Amino acid sequence: MTSLLLIGVLACAAVVAWWCVRSARQQKRALEQAEKALRAKEEELDQLRRRDVEWSRQRDDASAALQAELRLLVEERVPAAVAGRAIPPQQQAVVLGETAAGWLEKIPGIVAEAVGEREESLRRVTVAVGERVQAAAHRIQETVAPLLEDPANAEGVAQASLHIDHAATVQARLAQSLRIVCGAWPGQRWQEPLPVVEAVRSGAGRIEGYQRVQVTGNAEVGVSALLVEPLIHLLAELLANAVACSPPRFEVVASVRLVQRGVVVEIDDSGAGMEEAALEEARARASGRQVVDLATLSEVPQLGLAVVGEYARRHGFRVELGESPYGGIRAVVRVPGEQVVTVPPRPLPPSAHRAPERPAEAVDGTPAGAVTATGLPRRRSRRDTFPTSTRTDGSQPAVRQAEPTPQEAGAWMNAYLSGSGSPQTQPADAVDDDQEAE
Repeated sequence: MTSLLLIGVLACAAVVAWWCVRSARQQKRALEQAEKALRAKEEELDQLRRRDVEWSRQRDDASAALQAELRLLVEERVPAAVAGRAIPPQQQAVVLGETAAGWLEKIPGIVAEAVGEREESLRRVTVAVGERVQAAAHRIQETVAPLLEDPANAEGVAQASLHIDHAATVQARLAQSLRIVCGAWPGQRWQEPLPVVEAVRSGAGRIEGYQRVQVTGNAEVGVSALLVEPLIHLLAELLANAVACSPPRFEVVASVRLVQRGVVVEIDDSGAGMEEAALEEARARASGRQVVDLATLSEVPQLGLAVVGEYARRHGFRVELGESPYGGIRAVVRVPGEQVVTVPPRPLPPSAHRAPERPAEAVDGTPAGAVTATGLPRRRSRRDTFPTSTRTDGSQPAVRQAEPTPQEAGAWMNAYLSGSGSPQTQPADAVDDDQEAE
């Protein structure tokens, strides 16, 4: 019994010893594995440190290279592209890499292309305006040439003076359009309010084909002196577009009517209309939503809408373009209500009740009345009048009428060329001294 107990004790001791040895071995292996993993982590950490140092060095080199390349781009490459010279090559392309170097390489080309397009646009606009002014000058020369051959033709001289005055007015409008688009202000201003109907007629007198403009509306509705010149110029550009787009045998209808929030001028042409995309772009320009300058213009006909949009932004005109019931385009211009004034009707002189072909002649050096025989408003010009002369038929001398100013010539030119008067019998009429050069 004692032997069996001793054997059991020894067996238990052996089992415990084996278990202890086994646990110690397992702990040793675990420790070795932990040490091995720790060494691997340390090696990985050292590698990351070395890589971080390398990346920091590359980053510093790339940053220095980028700064140097940007300095070269700003100081040499872009100015060379703007001036049209040879563009210096990149100096840090290898350091920057293919992607960054490629984008930086595109910048001078884009700048050179934009500058080229801008210069070409300015060149085409300038050339086109110059051609129109040159054509007007040639028409003046063609008008004057026959007079030099036959200076005794008094009627021809009067007609030539009319055409020369109109050609000069058209040239002045082109020059003023350039001023407005370039951000300047009109070169003239008015001193008194003007009926909107007369503003429409004055605008028609500044365009080619003014004989085809038919004006209707309330003659007692006027616009304040501040907006007279901008309104006339704006309407002249819209009327010029309407006349150019309408067939030669069709008239352009311009009507003036009073509305609740101001006064409205509607201009209808008889053209073929516009496609929706082109009409939308024209609306953006005419309303002033799209800012247009000479650099963005490619053709001179677009200069008119640029002028209209500039006036709309400056003075609060509301300009809308849409389809016209006549088949073309209708331009609607609304003058702000705070700038609308009432212009009292001018009394007709006794001469206005005579036959239309008879002139409203002066009596004893005094003007015959406020309006002419055709109902046009009379003007008193600041320019010197011609001395009186004796008629060839032996009748009493008559006072020669004052010359029309360019801004007001359209009113009586329209009456003359439509058959209601002549330069010898129809005085040049307009508003009393209502504009002067700035």
